[in-house]
Amino acid sequence: MPRKIWVSPTMLRAVADEDLGVTDEVARDTEEDLGVADADEVSRAPRATPTRIWVSPMRLPAVADEDLGVTDADEVSRAMPRRNLVLRGLIFGSGIFRTYHRPFPAYLHPTIPRRRPRFLSAETSASALRGAAGLGFPPAAELGAEAPAPPPPPPPPPPPTTREEERLSPLPQRPRATDVWAPPHRFYNLAASPPPLYHLLARLSLSLSLTRTRLAAATAAAAPLSPAGRGGEVFLRCTDLMAVASRLAVARVAPDGGAAGRRRRRGRPVVAVPTAAGRGRGRGGAVAASPPTEEAVQMTEPLTKEDLMAYLVSGCKPNENWRIGTEHEKFGFEVDTLRPIKYDQIRDILNGLAERFDWDKIVEENNVIGLKQGKQSISLEPGGQFELSGAPLETLHQTCAEVNSHLYQVKAVGEEMGIGFLGIGFQPKWALSDIPIMPKGRYEIMRNYMPKVGSLGLDMMFRTCTVQVNLDFSSEQDMIRKFRAGLALQPIATAIFANSPFKEGKPNGYLSLRSHIWTDTDNNRSGMLPFVFDDSFGFERYVDYALDVPMYFVYRNKKYIDCTGMSFRDFMVGKLPQAPGELPTLNDWENHLTTIFPEVRLKRYLEMRGADGGPWRRLCALPAFWVGLLYDEESLQSISDMTSDWTNEEREMLRRKVPVTGLKTPFRDGYVRDLAEEILQLSKNGLERRGYKEVGFLREVDAVISSGVTPAERLLNLYETKWQRSVDPVFQELLY
Repeated sequence: MPRKIWVSPTMLRAVADEDLGVTDEVARDTEEDLGVADADEVSRAPRATPTRIWVSPMRLPAVADEDLGVTDADEVSRAMPRRNLVLRGLIFGSGIFRTYHRPFPAYLHPTIPRRRPRFLSAETSASALRGAAGLGFPPAAELGAEAPAPPPPPPPPPPPTTREEERLSPLPQRPRATDVWAPPHRFYNLAASPPPLYHLLARLSLSLSLTRTRLAAATAAAAPLSPAGRGGEVFLRCTDLMAVASRLAVARVAPDGGAAGRRRRRGRPVVAVPTAAGRGRGRGGAVAASPPTEEAVQMTEPLTKEDLMAYLVSGCKPNENWRIGTEHEKFGFEVDTLRPIKYDQIRDILNGLAERFDWDKIVEENNVIGLKQGKQSISLEPGGQFELSGAPLETLHQTCAEVNSHLYQVKAVGEEMGIGFLGIGFQPKWALSDIPIMPKGRYEIMRNYMPKVGSLGLDMMFRTCTVQVNLDFSSEQDMIRKFRAGLALQPIATAIFANSPFKEGKPNGYLSLRSHIWTDTDNNRSGMLPFVFDDSFGFERYVDYALDVPMYFVYRNKKYIDCTGMSFRDFMVGKLPQAPGELPTLNDWENHLTTIFPEVRLKRYLEMRGADGGPWRRLCALPAFWVGLLYDEESLQSISDMTSDWTNEEREMLRRKVPVTGLKTPFRDGYVRDLAEEILQLSKNGLERRGYKEVGFLREVDAVISSGVTPAERLLNLYETKWQRSVDPVFQELLY
């Protein structure tokens, strides 16, 4: 008997909304297939005919989600911001799975040119099947085999007893478990779906990097939600389907689940010890997790320099596996007083996010210091700056959707507590003594060390916010070209995104004070790295540089050991006076690399670090700017040719002057603005050639360059005119 599919009116509105970039063909097919004149009737109109419906994964967990306090699906369009809509995904109606006897097609974003369907490779299909079997799903038939017949329908439960239940619950087979309640059109009969569903889920998880996970449901996906068992059928909410997809993706990277997977169970925090609070990087790479377990620092055999090089080399990946990672920081503040929020308030926000949006807690000495969800993480900077380290994603559409989803979540939790978040590069109002200190061991060591090596290090720690993009490379030569291009153009990005003109309530004399601060923080670990432009540069040369950068700490026996001033080279031969006889692990090396702060940083990917924090549109614009330049061969070659004759003195001059004069900085026969116009066109061309219709994300950059007015200059003009020489309005102007 054909299975029925239930669709909420919110989904239909998303489908039919041409403003969101849905093609006429898709919208028309959807409406005709559903055969409804009124979108509000969809949730009450079961359809037995096959339907293909474009929906937004960002909407799936939101519709009728109790986390939002919404019990009527019709209200969700008023409860969720429109900009959270990203149309990427398919829900398939009755009979559709039985029409395919080959690898299942993976449809792309409707705005992406779809000349032909893309099919999953045999490797991906096999991996998905293995992952599904590992999660306890019913055995899957071989591709090409006839789909199994669905099990007989269970007897219907008693009808709803209230009018509200009747309106929201038209499906008679709805599970009655109240602890996992959702309207019935949010449930899918997973056990009755033939194998291609597993492939579809796996493909969605890999191509969309779905971030809304319910790991508990994925771990026990084969268990019925209702106590009665529903006759062997398995019902999961859409959010749980997404969790299954996420787990399938994890299984592809680490089939055995790994120690981190075994630690992370719903309701149990991830215990933190120090490492990069970062992102996993592409398929096949190690997932940068929350800080490692104590077992991770047990020695096996001494590391060699070749091991350290191999760690960096392991980041090389083919072009088709390149991903985009975005990280951004923001200041939390009390809406009523504008004062920085204290750790107790930050802890409550972290707990609220964990409870409402299924994040796992990262705990250090009984203090919640961060969250993790899939390949995303939220961490705290020294002064309580809230940082999202995003997952590695395939397109800028996904990256911007991830940013918007995160901002929606922190706003939803923060507003209830009277807390807002500010997107700017430097704390505009409060003195260093007003900034709270976060209870993280590594920051205590840094706080004591910074005044010894520079005059502005504490300002960097406690009063700055940045946004950065992390990009992949395919080989050592590709890394070198991107590293050089990134370093040469970093001052241009600093000028375009300059957004830190205030300090302690008045103009500070800079357009990007945040950028200037790095010139007197610790020159042993920051700057423009002139050796990158030497003919001898490569992975080995960067390892030699990092070995001589003074260390901050090592972590042993659940304690941070202050090793400031010592080199990792000393550590390699067991000559740390603070840790006699101790030898490093790769985890120590990974931690050490995160304590180096040049304008472009090399780990197993390249980090572009020159931009000030800013409002959400600029958080999407920065990755677009760099992706167009560095992920397109023609644009990258043009940048290499453009900058090949720049001298070290010219690069240092730009680095020094741009924080003051921005786009008006003189360079050769023109100004930085002239360079920026040419570079912007190269970025646009690169994005066009990618074919994902991503050029629109550069509108913010285009507006700045065409006007010649940086974001900081715009704020200074408002300060002198509309704001009557007060910085207080900036908290509303740049509020997320």
